Amino acid sequence: MEGFDVKIGRLRERLPQWRLAQALGISPTDLCAIENGRKSLTKDMAERIMLVIARHAEMHPRRKPQESWAED
Repeated sequence: MEGFDVKIGRLRERLPQWRLAQALGISPTDLCAIENGRKSLTKDMAERIMLVIARHAEMHPRRKPQESWAED
């Protein structure tokens, strides 16, 4: 897992950066640095991030896209 993967996963689950940082106990600045490759991502931190994103996904399932209103 790389920082860019963190950002993609967070955005996919519509998890704000500040909320993920808060759940991890780090500053939003540090999370931003991880996401942009300016700060290294340890194996422990990668596991913690995946856990927080997975928990968020369980608690806040993404809505299905609206069906088309087009006529058949």
